Amino acid sequence: SGTGASGGIAFSNQHENTFRKGGIYFNRTESSANRGYIGIAVDGNDSSSNVDADWTGNTKMAITYEGLVGIGESSPDEMLHLTSATSQKPVIKIENSGDVTNGSGITFLNSTTSEGDDDISGTIRFKGMNDASEETEYATIYVKHEDVSDGTEDADIHFRAIGAGSLASRLVLGGNSRISLSNNDLGSENTVFGKFALDNDESGSNYNVAMGSSAMGSGTLNDATYNTVIGAEAMSGG
Repeated sequence: SGTGASGGIAFSNQHENTFRKGGIYFNRTESSANRGYIGIAVDGNDSSSNVDADWTGNTKMAITYEGLVGIGESSPDEMLHLTSATSQKPVIKIENSGDVTNGSGITFLNSTTSEGDDDISGTIRFKGMNDASEETEYATIYVKHEDVSDGTEDADIHFRAIGAGSLASRLVLGGNSRISLSNNDLGSENTVFGKFALDNDESGSNYNVAMGSSAMGSGTLNDATYNTVIGAEAMSGG
C-alpha cells in the first residue's frame, strides 16, 4: 500500500548483464532439461528485454521490448513472426464455427486521411532462398488504387511472378473489367481483354494484343507497330 506504484509481483536482480532477470518456473523434474519456463529474459540490459514462454529449453513464444511477437521464433523481426522447421508449417488457421452465411476474412486497410492515387492497400509476398542463399521474392499479389476520388474510385489487382530473374506483373485485373496478361507497365508486349482495351496506349507501343469493343480506340497510335487489335470500332482513333 501507499503512494506510487500499485501492488504486484516484482523480480529483481542487481547484477549487471544477467541473462535471466526473473520469471515463473514450472518444473516436472529436478532436471533443467525438463523445465517449463515463463518469464522475462534480459540480455545485457533492460532495453533488450524479452518476455519469453519456454518449454524444455525451446522458446515457444517471445515478445520483444519493441512489441514484436514471435511464435516459434525467439528473435522476431516483424510485428508478428512465425517460424517452424516442420514441412508445410507454420499454418495460420482462422476458424468460424457458427452457423453463418459468411465466414472469416482478412482485411487490409489504409486508414490515412491523405490517401492518394496509385497507393497500394495490401500485398501478399511469396519468398524463398535462391541457390546463392539470397532471400528472393518469387511472386506477389497486391491491390493498387488507381483513383481514390469519391464516387469514381478505381482499383487494379496485380499478380506478379518472377521470370528470368525479373519480377513483373503477369496478370492484371482492372476495375474496368479489363484483363491484362504479361503487363510490364511500359505500353508494349501486353495482351489485354475488355472494352477500351489499351485505349490510351502511348506512341511507340509495340507487340500488343488488344481484344474488345473500341480496343485501342482513342489512344495515340503514331509509330505503334506489330499490334493485333480485334473488336468493334477497334483502332477508331488512329
